Amino acid sequence: MRKHTNTSSMIRIITYSCTAVILIVILILGLFGRIPFIPGVNWNFGGNYVNSEQYQIGPNELTVTDMTELEVNWMDGTITILPYDGTTVQFSETNAHNLAPKDQLHYLYKDGKLTIQYKGAKHFPFLFGSINGKGKSLEIKLPKSIAEHLNECSVDSVSSKIEISGIRTEKISLNTTSGDLKLRECITGTLSADSVSGSIQGKQVIVNEKMDVDTTSGNVILSGSIRGVEFDSVSGELNITSQVCPDQITTDTVSGKVTVSIPENDGFCYYKDTLSGKLQCDFSVTQEEDKGTYKNGKSEFSFHSLSGDITIKKAR
Repeated sequence: MRKHTNTSSMIRIITYSCTAVILIVILILGLFGRIPFIPGVNWNFGGNYVNSEQYQIGPNELTVTDMTELEVNWMDGTITILPYDGTTVQFSETNAHNLAPKDQLHYLYKDGKLTIQYKGAKHFPFLFGSINGKGKSLEIKLPKSIAEHLNECSVDSVSSKIEISGIRTEKISLNTTSGDLKLRECITGTLSADSVSGSIQGKQVIVNEKMDVDTTSGNVILSGSIRGVEFDSVSGELNITSQVCPDQITTDTVSGKVTVSIPENDGFCYYKDTLSGKLQCDFSVTQEEDKGTYKNGKSEFSFHSLSGDITIKKAR
């Protein structure tokens, strides 16, 4: 058993190290549009996006009732998405400079989907950096009738601080390099989030199916009602406080700590695979080597780490 644990731990170290290198390269590409230590070699992402000729320019408000999907591709500043009591979908950007049309946000509304891009297609931010060295922020206000009936909300960013509140959707997808992510009073079927160093925080968040989070060093703190958890990180920590016992938890870290706080429940079983990490559990489990069972053992928890500790708390 110990030999198997050591081998699997070493495999994870190699895997996470490779992942970290790849993510760092992506960060460099995002910020500089090139590999700076290879003279004359430029790496880019095409400098274009689908249907770019159909996009309109600048902030606006739309009178729509059939919107079910929101997609945002941004670079820096702050991205805020929130509901309000109005009847139009409003989106605006703020920047310290008077922006030329090519540098203003571009948007497309088609088949119930609103897509917002940081700027014009031929001046894609991942190639040329932020506007005049200054970030610009985006605010999107959704009528409650739309915010509470979305199919999907996706946001991709390099360093933006992302704040989303009060939406109900089947799927939330968030991707960032260094920007922090914050969710509040959101309800979703699935939550997918990827970050290199940015933290991920959520309060009063309901995930009816599963949250799937990947970070390199970013920490995750989430409270609410979480039905399923999958977490992968090198050194990032996971702290989950759920009002229900998740049906499934799978974590894989090198040194990141994992803390799960759950209420009294009908039972769970856990398996831990760790080299030096310790597991502490507030529930009276039946212990057998690296496995433990509480009551009927229905929910399944699997913890993998090199040195990160695992704690299962009983919520009071």
